[in-house]
Amino acid sequence: MEFAHPLVLLLLSPLFLAGWYAIRKGVPKPLIISRMIIMGLLIAALASPFALEMSTVRDDAPRITVISDQTMSMDLFDTENGQKVFEAIKSKTPTTFRQFAGMNSPIGDEVIASGEGDNNIVLVTDGNNNYGKDLFDAISFVSKTGTKVFAVRQDNIHNDASVEIASPKNLIIGNENVFNIVVRQAGSETGYRLDVQIDGTSVMSEEFTQNERMKTHAVSHTFNTLGTHTITAKITPDGEDRFNLNNVFYKSVFVVPKPKVLVLASDTGSPLYEISSSLYDVSTTASMPDDMGVYKVVIADNRAVGQLSADAIRNYVGNGGGFVVVGGDSAYDKGDYNNSPVEAMLPIISRAAEYKGGKNIVLVLDASGSTVGGDPTTGLTFIGLIDANALSVIEFIGRDSSVGVVAFGGETANTDILPLNSQVNKAKLEQFIKDIGPKGGDNPTDLDNGLRSAEKLLNSVSGTKEIIVISDGRMPSKGEGFELIKDTVVDLMNKEINIHFTQILTSYETDPKANPLYEELAKVSTGGKVNVLTPADKICDEDFCLEEEVKPDTVPTPTPTPEITYEYPLIAVNTEHFITKFVNITASITGYNDVTPKLGSERLVSTTRG
Repeated sequence: MEFAHPLVLLLLSPLFLAGWYAIRKGVPKPLIISRMIIMGLLIAALASPFALEMSTVRDDAPRITVISDQTMSMDLFDTENGQKVFEAIKSKTPTTFRQFAGMNSPIGDEVIASGEGDNNIVLVTDGNNNYGKDLFDAISFVSKTGTKVFAVRQDNIHNDASVEIASPKNLIIGNENVFNIVVRQAGSETGYRLDVQIDGTSVMSEEFTQNERMKTHAVSHTFNTLGTHTITAKITPDGEDRFNLNNVFYKSVFVVPKPKVLVLASDTGSPLYEISSSLYDVSTTASMPDDMGVYKVVIADNRAVGQLSADAIRNYVGNGGGFVVVGGDSAYDKGDYNNSPVEAMLPIISRAAEYKGGKNIVLVLDASGSTVGGDPTTGLTFIGLIDANALSVIEFIGRDSSVGVVAFGGETANTDILPLNSQVNKAKLEQFIKDIGPKGGDNPTDLDNGLRSAEKLLNSVSGTKEIIVISDGRMPSKGEGFELIKDTVVDLMNKEINIHFTQILTSYETDPKANPLYEELAKVSTGGKVNVLTPADKICDEDFCLEEEVKPDTVPTPTPTPEITYEYPLIAVNTEHFITKFVNITASITGYNDVTPKLGSERLVSTTRG
């Protein structure tokens, strides 16, 4: 038996002392003992006793609901796939069949309607959820009730191209605006002519060949008159195009006068002031005025906390104004913002935090013949769990990290190191992992080649370098082969490449132990021990991923700003946000402030090292 709050049991000591004292004072012993027993049981209950038990639940006839998407967009695929899946499994287990059709695709609504709490849902769809409940939220909701959701991967049999204009709907007169013309296709290659008109005047008419699923064409234009303007984008595909309804896109924008902006700055010759003045109707002052209501936005450029009024900012923002704080040698951590009323309104804390993320990681995955095995009682295989753990890293590691994958066995294969701030890169890595599989038989554990391949990938990048080996733990017998692997581990450690060893188990063991030879490799690596995972464990989840927990009372050591002038390249951490989407960031900065994001804030742009 264990206790969730064992420290509560310390209350038993004063209880026994009080009872002993009462008995010494002449209080009847039976009365005191009975009261002590009652109070002792209450204290034990407050400590929340519990016992861990393991049980395996098997369902020989799981209930399955096949949901077949028959909406218009599914015409690119074989519309009989859903029926085929249903026919294939209905004789083996209780199965029901649902389908929906029409112009809209309420996939999320269908998932919620089919969730029964203890059943399984198989989706046969293109994932184009454009109506009703968000698909991710729907799956998350039914998963909490016990329903599992699966999807069938399909290959399209037809191609289709579409066009879209991505831009703000409100624009400023006299400023150059960029309209992103987004062309998507379902196949592997298509050719088309793209025509773009603004207020009836052609601004682009070019031929393109597209191999990507999505390609963006930038069109620049400056409006010199106020009011409504119309942009039209049209594609004319020269190959198969299943639908022509999505070949033309119309967008209306509204051009407004330049908004009034107040810049709180002492230096009107700064690049920030010059850029702001060219874009907006800018006024400047060194001190904050009491009334800022006439301004759409107030920019505090390198202002110390004593130069800002928290009450004025609070009233201004509360009435709909925008407030931007730009760093510098008098702002944030260098301007006494920490624990000030001004900081309370900002999405950051003006002190440094231990940097987590921004790592260069190579996942070295064991695809040798031994990983084809598994546990017949659980039905799990080593390679399946190895892939699942690798996918958990791709899903939950920070977006400012870069990851590569190496698979070793009889042969070694690898990806490039790809930054995870792109959904396309994440999809490439996930697909590579899903395609990994052992050939069985004589397919040796060639970890040495896997580590050397990882080293080559890490040589192409700078910054923190880490290797995570995920294996079943079976190593070559101790001898020349094992010593070669051990020497490689030592060599990589000497090159400041951190190596972490993870061993996968296919059974739910209460006291999991690592393979002795595998553990010997770990002793000369980072951490000095093997991370042993049962099927219930994952390397990463939504709460924890390759990071040590930081104690709340720990005061992190600020990162020192170099005294020499150095440029720090910038990257977009979140490329899906409307501010950074379709923006190609190539800038660098020469200095920074130490800040920590608050819970709920969102980091959009960072240096390559965080």
